Amino acid sequence: MRTIEIAILKFDELDPPAKQRAKDAYAEANGYHGAEDYLASLKALAEHFGGKLTTYDIDFFGGTRSSADFDMPEMSGAEIRRRLKTLGSYNRRTGKGLGDCKLTGYCADEDAIDGFRIAFRQGERDLAALMEAAYDTWLEHAQADCAGFFEDDQFSEHCDANGYEFVASGKRAPK
Repeated sequence: MRTIEIAILKFDELDPPAKQRAKDAYAEANGYHGAEDYLASLKALAEHFGGKLTTYDIDFFGGTRSSADFDMPEMSGAEIRRRLKTLGSYNRRTGKGLGDCKLTGYCADEDAIDGFRIAFRQGERDLAALMEAAYDTWLEHAQADCAGFFEDDQFSEHCDANGYEFVASGKRAPK
């Protein structure tokens, strides 16, 4: 019988090509870890205004075109304003939320609400157009969050927190 010793490494101990292989393998197997929470925020915003997210094709990695369609009711500007006010505090100068996260409790709530609120403050009153503005801001933040997760520092923290170890090639080590 032969015995082979294999070095087991933490993510930070890998060389740059192995780090990239580890991140690519994780992304292929798991996708973006925040996808469900981000989608829940967008759906909750549509529902808050009496509509729904009907179809979507989101590439959180930003490599291909993303899209979302909403089925939104007709609503007066006064009713939109009333419902918008219940979504938390915001900076009056910028129109950006102050972190209340009133829809699902996840930070992506603010990302969607910000786009909606800013478009409303600029005079938009069509609910479908307001949701498109919300979607644009939401997508920008979702893709930035996804990219940030796969930066070495954040990904290393994730690996350490979950006890992930690797062989020198970047492949996950068996437990």
